[in-house]
Amino acid sequence: MQAVSGTNMQSMSSSGVSGGGASQQSDRIEFTSDASPPQKGSNTLRVKLTDGNGAMVSGAEVEVAVYMAAMPEMGMAAMNTNTKLTEKSSGLHEKTSELPCGGTWQVTVTVKQNGQLVATKNCNSKWAAHCRR
Repeated sequence: MQAVSGTNMQSMSSSGVSGGGASQQSDRIEFTSDASPPQKGSNTLRVKLTDGNGAMVSGAEVEVAVYMAAMPEMGMAAMNTNTKLTEKSSGLHEKTSELPCGGTWQVTVTVKQNGQLVATKNCNSKWAAHCRR
């Protein structure tokens, strides 16, 4: 999971978010969390959407899903949390989410516009480590 308060811009697919006309290959998703590093309990998840020119992209629906596979040898079932973020300002989405524990998680950021899926980013990471792609 991206756990730094700085920037770690991640390229989106060619069907990425667009502020108007045709989408661009260089559209970006920036995902951060606060507490940093993330911890068990309450964490604020943030996603910043920008186009290829660095302009904020508004009007998107953003969801962050975190998943940890089951560990039967430890008596732990699979865990997942889905959080639909709220657009706080143009292109900046956030929401506080309760995260069940530390460990290795798969994080997926999903972006939709007008009900259509426009981008998905996946990341596997140690809970307190950085996700770099």
